Amino acid sequence: IAAMVASLVGARTFHVITEWDHYRDNLREIPAIWEGGLTFYGGLIACLVVLPFVFRAHKIAFWDVADHFAPALALGHGIVRFGCFLNGCCYGRPAAWGFVFPEIGDGIHRQPSQLYEAGAGVVLFFILVKLHAGRKFRGQTFLSYLLLYAASRFVIEFTRDDPRGALGWLSTSQWVAIGVAFVGAGGKTTALFRLA
Repeated sequence: IAAMVASLVGARTFHVITEWDHYRDNLREIPAIWEGGLTFYGGLIACLVVLPFVFRAHKIAFWDVADHFAPALALGHGIVRFGCFLNGCCYGRPAAWGFVFPEIGDGIHRQPSQLYEAGAGVVLFFILVKLHAGRKFRGQTFLSYLLLYAASRFVIEFTRDDPRGALGWLSTSQWVAIGVAFVGAGGKTTALFRLA
């Protein structure tokens, strides 16, 4: 329940922040999640802030649960991106061989960025299942997920063309991906040094 609430609030909050130019003049639309506008990174970050405290209160080992959950998280995110493809959101840049999304209404063939990320989620699922079977420390599977997902998302973002926040020549999601990758890599490196 805590994960559901935290991810929903975080996903909406991050979306509103990145699209503040729109929402500052339309404050009544902020709670209207049924109209779309949820970001994965916002939900993930909110869960990483809230859940360790909830788990500690219930004497549950956060890293054990996170490790077991990581493969399902990757697969679930991949499935969600199939929904994005069917919905016509999160679409890609124009491409002669791509898909036409009726929701956009411009008749332009575009790269299926949603399917790229869906495929990445499925591949990450199998990689993480394999890693989890041979994990050497608590947190290894989840930290690997953070690193691998961030790397794949950073690359796939270059193919996207839907309106979203940006800072310089990188999208907001790419900047967040860099931070998430550092967290994943840093956590793994620290744990490996402790094992050495």
